[in-house]
Amino acid sequence: MSKLFYDMPKIQNAFSKDDRIVVYCGDCISAIKEIPKESIQLIITSPPYNISKSYECNSILDRYLKSAKNVLRNIIKVLVE
Repeated sequence: MSKLFYDMPKIQNAFSKDDRIVVYCGDCISAIKEIPKESIQLIITSPPYNISKSYECNSILDRYLKSAKNVLRNIIKVLVE
């Protein structure tokens, strides 16, 4: 096996300032409440796109935009400037 895989940090499922990689599956607002401000360098998210996919629950545009704005507002707080 390649040395790359031996040096790979363990992927965690909850935030800790000592871990390099955390993959959290769930509601991002709940997860962000556990993360100190300005402590994250990168966030990758897969928001609902509100485009009638079979796995989505569509909502009216105003409600969707309000929800997306809330998520973005909270994500920004934990990102390093």
